[in-house]
Amino acid sequence: MLTKLSVNVEPTDNTPHPERVNFDIASKAPRLTHVDLKLIFVSIEIPHVFLLPWPQITHLKLDLGTNNYHHIYHIISQCRNLVSFTDTCRDNFYQASDPYLLPTPSSIYVFAHLTFLKIRSSLAVLSCMQCPALRMFTLRGASEDVELTETDCEDFRAFVERSRCTLQKVTFIPEHYMRHQSEYSAPLRKLLSFVSHVPKVTVAR
Repeated sequence: MLTKLSVNVEPTDNTPHPERVNFDIASKAPRLTHVDLKLIFVSIEIPHVFLLPWPQITHLKLDLGTNNYHHIYHIISQCRNLVSFTDTCRDNFYQASDPYLLPTPSSIYVFAHLTFLKIRSSLAVLSCMQCPALRMFTLRGASEDVELTETDCEDFRAFVERSRCTLQKVTFIPEHYMRHQSEYSAPLRKLLSFVSHVPKVTVAR
């Protein structure tokens, strides 16, 4: 019985148009709980192509890439039983100059069971989340040429206040070039101030 699913979609010589694939196992995997979805250099209408039993997923790992990241609200809004969520998109493209790539969410979704959250992208995705049971949070720098923004700081502050969670461990892994600086960037210092009450806060070097 299928319980874990890993899907990696990228264009190849044999499948030049992977966006035309229809992936429907919603009714065929009654025990599926773990999904790892990676979409590389393709644009796919995820809601119509990946028909999965999202409500029963408890462990979700996404790497949607720039072309598909706007679907992230649609996906996680259906995964209300998540225990662990990892967003590994490497493109920190959500900047003030390009707000249309990730629009303002229409709702706040409560993830009552989510205890582990790891983000490797813009923190904007947190603007649609409320996680009262969250215990561990990790933010990993997206690339060598993009820093945290003031928008990221505000999204994180609002998320922490809205969730009212009892965080036990917070880890910040700065962008590569920041690890060799003697002082933290202003946005990172601000993020640290928001979690000063957490028992264990680590900034990886």
